[in-house]
Amino acid sequence: MDYAVSILVGVVIIGLSIAVGAVIIPWLKNKGLVWILDILVAAAEKLAENQPIDKKAWVLAQLAAMGVKITPFVEACLEAAVQHLDIAMQQIKGEKGVGRLAE
Repeated sequence: MDYAVSILVGVVIIGLSIAVGAVIIPWLKNKGLVWILDILVAAAEKLAENQPIDKKAWVLAQLAAMGVKITPFVEACLEAAVQHLDIAMQQIKGEKGVGRLAE
């Protein structure tokens, strides 16, 4: 009986290890990528205020320099980060009263 329990515990531990490796670690990597993209997009916006640059090309160059492979998924995340920044800027302007229509 003890032998069967130890085998069952071993199988559960192996299953959890596989789940962590297959699901949780890639999820954490993607979460980190989104965080990095948010920072790079904000930095590109700030740089563009002082000098004319191609913001998307600059962000992609920074990612490539960090060793990130540019895939369609990465580009989609980049577009989402740009949209996230645009929404945040609209909310800030709305809170300050800038850009609001007269009621």
